[in-house]
Amino acid sequence: VENGHVSKGYKPVHWCTDISVFVGVVLGILAAVLTIFLQKVAIGVAGFLAGAYLAVGLLSILHLEQNGFGWAIIFIGGLIGAVLLLALFDWTLIFLSSLVGAGMIASNANLSTAASAAVFLLLLVLGILFQGKVLRGK
Repeated sequence: VENGHVSKGYKPVHWCTDISVFVGVVLGILAAVLTIFLQKVAIGVAGFLAGAYLAVGLLSILHLEQNGFGWAIIFIGGLIGAVLLLALFDWTLIFLSSLVGAGMIASNANLSTAASAAVFLLLLVLGILFQGKVLRGK
């Protein structure tokens, strides 16, 4: 090095290339394992939230919001949703998304209770059938 410049004959040392490749492979494997683990955690959390949401809806429909066991029922609904989603991911996702979607539409429609229940059941069945057909097509 002369006056802060590298001389023409200087060649960088490449001994760390093997170490860089090794570290990259190890970090890649760790990232892949972590991704698989975090996917399961995300699926469990999503199932828990969907199950808890449905339990809240059930408590509301049955007018049991003031019951002292409301939080326990919500927690149990969340646990059931998480276990179902982890064990039967595809079909549980189809069922829960159809259930939640039908519930959201039926509860926000300005219909009588009987009509709202009929719309809910119709949308639930249609959602399960449509998504099931798409799943079987894969």
